[in-house]
Amino acid sequence: MGEIQNENQDLILDLNLEQKLNNQLKKLLREQPRGSNKTFELKGHSSILFANLAAITLASCGTSSGSTDYSAGAPTPTANAAPNAGADFTFDFTEDIPASFGIGAPTDADGDVLTITVDSIPTTGVLTTSDGDVITQGMTLVAGQLEGLTFTPNADLNDDNTTPGTLTLTASDGSLSDSATFTFIIYAVNDLPTSIDLTATSIAENVAGIAGLGIAAQIASNKLTREASRLGLLRDRLESAILCNVAGAELNGTGQRISNTTNISFQGIEAEALLIALDLEGIAVSTGSACSSGTLEPSHVLRAMGLTPQRAQSSIRFSLGLGNTEEQIIRVVESLPPIVSKLQSLSGHHAVSRT
Repeated sequence: MGEIQNENQDLILDLNLEQKLNNQLKKLLREQPRGSNKTFELKGHSSILFANLAAITLASCGTSSGSTDYSAGAPTPTANAAPNAGADFTFDFTEDIPASFGIGAPTDADGDVLTITVDSIPTTGVLTTSDGDVITQGMTLVAGQLEGLTFTPNADLNDDNTTPGTLTLTASDGSLSDSATFTFIIYAVNDLPTSIDLTATSIAENVAGIAGLGIAAQIASNKLTREASRLGLLRDRLESAILCNVAGAELNGTGQRISNTTNISFQGIEAEALLIALDLEGIAVSTGSACSSGTLEPSHVLRAMGLTPQRAQSSIRFSLGLGNTEEQIIRVVESLPPIVSKLQSLSGHHAVSRT
């Protein structure tokens, strides 16, 4: 902690007095802050010794007990810290919809009591406290009122990103102050119109187009019966050739049918594999209706007709149209048998040929 040195060997004191002074000095040393390493020097005659002791006593009392240390001069006053109103911020709102929010209370490092003043408020809407009091410009608030604020934007705004002004708060401790600005942005809602003004104007109809559409419909109607008969013959020829020349081919559906479509299943193969192989040959077929394209499930129509899931999964639909010819039917009939036979061989299925 420290030591007592007597560098004056000629100093002669009463032993009792010296012991008493040493005891007082040791007490002062024990009262020094922990870790202190002060050295006290006792020099001169007894009167000087008492003066040194007095100075040490004042200095020690000032250090350990909190009394003023006059040997270090007058204390320097601490500067007043400015309040902190917080950071600026932006709030988003929707037209005519109340929204609650809170703002952090201003702080002061000195612990001073702060006065919060409203310097500006938004102009397009109403801002209230949690008690329902309307906040106005120049109003004084307390910290607790900054929690639970509610802003109700006005209705009938026409543009998004409308900025109705800002909420500016200033915190003051009486001598120093700090301000924070809070920007409000309002997004408009597309309301239904309350009224529509219609102005009558002359409208020029496409008379020629209307007449042309009528003639086209008449021509199509005249050809409908003849074309249906032609497609029916092509379809029947296609069905007969496939059933006679492709092993394991079975017709799906009998009786009255539309004239341009046939559906045939091929034993031992997946319809998707056959579809791809025919596509490589330039022959377009399908595994189902256009509205069910993309699904891997068997046709619900074929299942409703009583086909097993395996047979439905091996079925191909051939559709004919205005541009199909007899030559194309012959090409399909020639290309199909070797393709089906190859796929059946790859799957390990041996279909029985029709006799």
